[in-house]
Amino acid sequence: MEQHEITQAGPLLDDQGNLREAGYARRMLPVYDRNDVKGHTMRIKEWDYYLVMNGQFALALTIADNSYMGLDSISLLDFWENTQVTKSPMRLLPMGSTGMPSSSLEGDSASGGRGYSLLFRREEDQRQLYAHMERFDGRDALDAHIVLTHEPEESMVIQSNLGSDVAMAFDECVENPAPYEYAKASCERTLRWLERCRAEHDRLLALPDCVNPGQVLFGINQGATYEDLRVWHMKETAKIDCGGYAIGGLAVGEPTEVMYSIIEAVEPHMPEDKPRYLMGVGTPSNIIEAVARGVDFFDCVMPARNARHGKLFTWEGSLNLKNERFKLDQRPIDPRCDCPVCRNFSRAYLRHLFVAGEMLAMRLAVMHNLYFYNSLTARIRDALDGGQFADFRAEYSEKLAGRAD
Repeated sequence: MEQHEITQAGPLLDDQGNLREAGYARRMLPVYDRNDVKGHTMRIKEWDYYLVMNGQFALALTIADNSYMGLDSISLLDFWENTQVTKSPMRLLPMGSTGMPSSSLEGDSASGGRGYSLLFRREEDQRQLYAHMERFDGRDALDAHIVLTHEPEESMVIQSNLGSDVAMAFDECVENPAPYEYAKASCERTLRWLERCRAEHDRLLALPDCVNPGQVLFGINQGATYEDLRVWHMKETAKIDCGGYAIGGLAVGEPTEVMYSIIEAVEPHMPEDKPRYLMGVGTPSNIIEAVARGVDFFDCVMPARNARHGKLFTWEGSLNLKNERFKLDQRPIDPRCDCPVCRNFSRAYLRHLFVAGEMLAMRLAVMHNLYFYNSLTARIRDALDGGQFADFRAEYSEKLAGRAD
């Protein structure tokens, strides 16, 4: 692998809290799909998180399009003063017999020309489709795991009204594996959508009632696991001036080494003076390896979601607290961690809470994992600033991918 030259981490935000054009801290974004990190909304501010990721399609389903326009901060989170990122809903439409979207996806329209197209995402309901619905209850749609599709322009309007600092372009994330020809057509379509997003974003920024005139647009690289498509798409995407660029469509089932090879192929073609964002990744080891390949920041549901199922991360690897072997274990989750959970509770106590079905189990586990991830990225930044990142990677990348005692 050709090693990416890593210098100092540098701040992602300037003194006014605006996104810098160069020099980025390695950061992890907690994910807010319904404006909450499962009971820890207030805690993340205390833990020195600088960015949060909010999935805008959940907001679009539960809040009328213009009712939140002009509210302080993102979707009622008026306590949050740092950087906020919103992302577009992924485009998912009718499934054909091959498992790929059917021919009704031809062209650039995300909704087939009128109305909405919905797809059940639960496996047992995967092929059930309700098309061209005029109205539906947003909570029912969320609970059924339905995806609502938008047009690129509509996505930009929603994110503009939310007033986030970073708006993500509307893109299509195809399945892996995906047929080459479909992935190629999808790349071309996503590129056309980025052009439309850029034009609409510029129009919205010029409006006198724009909620956040400083909002920046990030383009997203796609191409499934085909390196030639990825490279072509990144080169073309970089021609469209954006505040930063993301790599999307990875960590969706492909082998880890394939993900790393895609990052290595794409990174040389990403603008050097703009942030590089790897979407939906990942494990602690994934983060270290992606930083080694030139990535600046990340978002992932993993620390919170895994915690709610009893899987916790430590500096010696991960552990499953529901395991019988922790029944009488009086050690903290991680003796090297200074989070409130590790300072006050034992593994045995947390395991008891999980076995008893107590809500506190999930709260404490999420608290620890979010704290751990923030500590991980802080240590990565310190290692970069001290010129010790290679040593840090050698010590922890493989260790954190394993299991703790």
